[in-house]
Amino acid sequence: MAVPPIAGPGPVTAAEREFHLFQKYGSNPPPPLGPLIRLHPKPARSLPSHPHLPSTSSSSPSIVAYLAEAHTFITEFVPRAFERKGPRNGVEVLAHKVPNAEVPFESRPGGNTGSAESWSGRESLHANGCREGAVGWREVVRGLFGGEFEGADVRDRGVLVEWEEGVGVEGWEEVRAGVCEVVYGLPALVDDRVFPVFEVRARREGEVVVLRVPVEAEGLLGAKYVGKDGVTVGQLVSVEQAVLVENGAKVQLRKAVAVDAGGKLPSWARVVGSSGELVKEVGAFVEWAAKGRGVKKLE
Repeated sequence: MAVPPIAGPGPVTAAEREFHLFQKYGSNPPPPLGPLIRLHPKPARSLPSHPHLPSTSSSSPSIVAYLAEAHTFITEFVPRAFERKGPRNGVEVLAHKVPNAEVPFESRPGGNTGSAESWSGRESLHANGCREGAVGWREVVRGLFGGEFEGADVRDRGVLVEWEEGVGVEGWEEVRAGVCEVVYGLPALVDDRVFPVFEVRARREGEVVVLRVPVEAEGLLGAKYVGKDGVTVGQLVSVEQAVLVENGAKVQLRKAVAVDAGGKLPSWARVVGSSGELVKEVGAFVEWAAKGRGVKKLE
């Protein structure tokens, strides 16, 4: 049954948004979206407190809050709300358009109508091991948590600010956080794009989570790209999870991303981060893992 359009500004409170989700999804709706894992960029002063960032208020969300919201999003919202488009090269393609009505009011970049975010996603299952076509759990931890693997489209990643290594978060063995400039060479665009993001990487036994949310470019000290002539700044939000399943026999990889490439482009062309690129990213990761153990490049 189609959900009737919402009159006025749309749901504002969490309870109103939860009721809207019930109307749309039925008796097993996904959890309401939070204000942090959004495409709307955060000012540097709203990030967790750090001596190299503008003064933050006591109400600024903590690293714990970002990680908790990202984990709920990737483990509960994505499986329930994203549409499954079918497999491509062994990777399940996912997609979801988030209407503004489902976004907390303070995080709605486009007013109160239309779609606030267009998300693409992927999900894949791999044998856990160090043989051809598989990925070993140590490789997952090294590549995703350790940051040794970046997709083929990433040209550069520079860390501007790092929180103290080994941030203590209950329930996680190790958490790392920082503000980074991530430079992508996007196939649909002529010029590279730089995405300033707040990044959190967390690991515990059998699970790794990596989240990136956009931050405003202004006030980023030590930036290599932001503020330079000819550089176009975009916005990127993503959550990636790797988890051991089937009693550790397999590794499940899941990722969701929404991107606005920015620049002087029509609105339809500014939304990138296609499902095709996400699928290729999985193949690139399997190849990276294979090369790391001296296996011939996979065809």
